[in-house]
Amino acid sequence: MKNSKIFSLIALLLLLVGLIFPVKASAQEKIQIIVGPVRQELFLDPGETDNVEVRFYNQTEQPINGIINVVDFVVSSSDGGPKLIDDPAGASPKYSGAKWVSIPYNQVTIAPTNRVSVPVQIAIPQNAAPGGRYVAIYFQPTGASKTSTSGTGVSSRVASLLYIRINGEITENAIITRFFAPSFFEYGPVTVSTEILNRGDYHIRPKAVVALTNAFGGLVDQTMLREENIFPETSRILNTEVGPKWLFGRYKLSLMGSYGASGKAIEAVAYVWVMPWRVIAIVTLTVILAIILIKKLLSGSREAVEHLESKLEKEEAEIEELKKMLRKKND
Repeated sequence: MKNSKIFSLIALLLLLVGLIFPVKASAQEKIQIIVGPVRQELFLDPGETDNVEVRFYNQTEQPINGIINVVDFVVSSSDGGPKLIDDPAGASPKYSGAKWVSIPYNQVTIAPTNRVSVPVQIAIPQNAAPGGRYVAIYFQPTGASKTSTSGTGVSSRVASLLYIRINGEITENAIITRFFAPSFFEYGPVTVSTEILNRGDYHIRPKAVVALTNAFGGLVDQTMLREENIFPETSRILNTEVGPKWLFGRYKLSLMGSYGASGKAIEAVAYVWVMPWRVIAIVTLTVILAIILIKKLLSGSREAVEHLESKLEKEEAEIEELKKMLRKKND
């Protein structure tokens, strides 16, 4: 019994010590790797060889062991996030370029608060077809999971992205699959969603303006569509706000822009109604109540005047009767 009480007191003491002095996270939990450059765009001819450099920075006070690898990547989601393809068989032959990229080593130790530079060689085959190839060079700490990211982060894999364009005649084809805004707003600004699908051979970065015009064709406001990369066979959703808070009536939304090296045009139109109905309802009710109150006041004052006139007429009649009576007495 005494021993169990002692063990209970020791456990309670350890719990309190743990709460007051929490155990520091392990080096693995504190890993923070930064890669640079985050992305590089290369324009190469068939048969050409080029060299670039990728640097991985260790931001911690501990050395980090890990592997470096070259894989293809795709962007299949509408938010633009890259997905690394570990299995070469899962990459589309049309956009795969990892087999053309080589690095001198696959394992490395990055010293505390230091960096490692990885020379990267890209050798384009003579028979390479024009278009885009999308390759990632990533660092993964030993024993870490395969969660990945590009750029900076605390993720287990950090990647530098290569956008390789093989020069030659390529297809540039993009369409707006959705240009949507709710049909009714109470207040501005108006929110519009634009989805653009890239059916070409290389990623595009459309430049466009979203304009808001009133029923008379007058320009109310305009704003630039956010510029983002849209990869081949992928669509991307871009949300935009346009217009001030106070709007009233029917408005036209217009998107006009261009994409690609040849500056091909994209355009779309939508219509919305904006009406601050709560404010209108309050103002209308206020006016109605004011009219009713004024009518009541006027009606009440009219009745008072009529009542006063009636009393005066009675008094005048009584005075006339008194006059007649006095005349009769005097006679």
